Amino acid sequence: MKKIIYYTILLAVVLQSCIPVRNLKPFIEEEGVVLTDEGYIETNKELYKVKVDDEIKIKILTEDPNIAKYLGIEFVDRGVDGAIGTESFTGRVVDSEGYINIPKLGELYVRGKTFDEIRDLIKNSLKKLYKGDINVKVGLVKYEFYVTGEVGSSNRFSSYRQLNLIEALTMSGKMPLTADRSSIRILKKQDNGYRLVKLDLNQMSTINLTEFYIDNNDIIQVDPIKTKTLGTGTSGLQTILTATSFIMSMVTFYYFIQNL
Repeated sequence: MKKIIYYTILLAVVLQSCIPVRNLKPFIEEEGVVLTDEGYIETNKELYKVKVDDEIKIKILTEDPNIAKYLGIEFVDRGVDGAIGTESFTGRVVDSEGYINIPKLGELYVRGKTFDEIRDLIKNSLKKLYKGDINVKVGLVKYEFYVTGEVGSSNRFSSYRQLNLIEALTMSGKMPLTADRSSIRILKKQDNGYRLVKLDLNQMSTINLTEFYIDNNDIIQVDPIKTKTLGTGTSGLQTILTATSFIMSMVTFYYFIQNL
């Protein structure tokens, strides 16, 4: 009986380290990380390309009263700087065919184009109608994404700028100890479905990947560590209690069988 108790305690102590140290903080593995000549971690953030269902904001500025009148732009007095006309076309959703509609300009094909390419497309369309200086600004109304799994709060979040994975996860609250930082799955929305990528936050080289940056309508899934999946506890104390309870139950069952 003493040996059984001894081995029970020993097993509980061993199982106490059920959560590896590598799951307690990100970027602990530096092997394979790519650095710039200045010694900085190299990033590969790609220019965002517009997709179906994206909501685009467009701002047109001009000092030409003819263009302003044609587009229905309200002129605002700027004093010594003269006058400037501004118009914001917000909430232009890219339809299933890849087009947006702008008053006076009609339908413009924007799917797969960057914001700069859309800006040039609008400016060139306007210059066919009137001559003069035109300034066009294009971007997303907001970046929306979903975070679920082993996180502080599973929800839909939004930002007015493109975030990286760490920034996006921070918005969902503190990650619990049961979160597997080596298994972050992201469903990246494409025009014809979703593309699945898996990132490891333990590896600093993850920062080098283009997928490290969150696109509009991405879905981020944080997997649980294996010990939680197996039901052995979410902390050292819980693991000890679970293991001790199981072994004591087996001991009781053993003596019960012996006494039959």
